[in-house]
Amino acid sequence: MELLVVVGIVLLLVGLLFPVAALVKKSSHRSTCLSNLHQCTTALLLYADPYDGLQSMPVYSVANRILARAPTCDAEDSFRTSCAVQTQAPLIGSYAYVRGVEGYDTQKGWTDKMTSNNAPYLLACTFYGTAKVKPFNGIDTDPCVVDSSCWMPSVLLRSLPDGSVQARSVINPSKHGSGTFPLFSWEAVFEIP
Repeated sequence: MELLVVVGIVLLLVGLLFPVAALVKKSSHRSTCLSNLHQCTTALLLYADPYDGLQSMPVYSVANRILARAPTCDAEDSFRTSCAVQTQAPLIGSYAYVRGVEGYDTQKGWTDKMTSNNAPYLLACTFYGTAKVKPFNGIDTDPCVVDSSCWMPSVLLRSLPDGSVQARSVINPSKHGSGTFPLFSWEAVFEIP
């Protein structure tokens, strides 16, 4: 009888602790993501600094080579089956790079973005919001182009030109109504304040 009571108590404790452990693990992954984004942004800024600073942020292909050995594989990456799977623009590993987004991939597009916003987001991670972006590695057709019900994640982790990384909610009730999300697009990832 005592054995059944002990087993029952152990099972109850496991049931209580399991969700807490999962939450701690997710929080740990998010902290690692913030660190990775900071390191990658610093590498890109160090590359651009000797030239013309932020105006000279490298194009996607150059940035891909710069970050080849940087920590670009996110533990929560739902786009790829493993970190060995190659990606294409706008993704460098698990993270989206602004110069890989159509419209910002040309020098004119980048200059226009710099003119309209002198502190644009440079890298972004989409894996830590409640709404999950459908799997996409940059090689296949973007599922959000095909499926119009592809919503923006509730939170985006994005890096700024000063090297800082922000975790910001994308809900803006004044623009999208109370508690609603805009549709997902790579342009919106780098535009939503």
